[in-house]
Amino acid sequence: MKNKREKGQSLIGVVIFAIILMILVLGATGATVLSFSLNKRLKDRAEAQDIAKNIIETIKVWSGNSLDNFQAIKENEKPGAQGAIPAIPTISPAIPADPSSGDMIYTQFINIPQVNGSPKYAIQFLIKDYFQPGTSTVILKRITIRVYYANRNGKIDTNFHKPGSGSPPKRYENPLAEIVGVISRP
Repeated sequence: MKNKREKGQSLIGVVIFAIILMILVLGATGATVLSFSLNKRLKDRAEAQDIAKNIIETIKVWSGNSLDNFQAIKENEKPGAQGAIPAIPTISPAIPADPSSGDMIYTQFINIPQVNGSPKYAIQFLIKDYFQPGTSTVILKRITIRVYYANRNGKIDTNFHKPGSGSPPKRYENPLAEIVGVISRP
């Protein structure tokens, strides 16, 4: 009788040990996967930040070269704006007006990484004009660049970024990068 009881106790000990070991292995695997995904997200954020900084700095230099360049950048932050972008060297080809894109989302910028032939990021490019008081002369332009993950269609991936409320252009949740710059009239 005593021998059967000892066998039962050792079997219970083995089962408990196996359960504890399985929990430890699953926990370590989960921690590794979580660490990998967080590391990927941090790298993507750094890459998006670099893209946004590059766009802002290049536009500041380009628009500061001449009044024509400054005036070519049209305000698109107001409702009903067409959203055309002039050709800016090393940044973008000329992007024609697109009245259907009320959120001013673009994937045509140069140097956006590609994943399986589709752009990795979608960029929200917003321009706001500021006028000299009492005149119609634009003296400043505020540029807002937001970088989001793009889906295969070149739109913002709403699995990562939920659309905000209100009228376009909307700010989607959790942009990978958001940079605002100001350019002044040359």
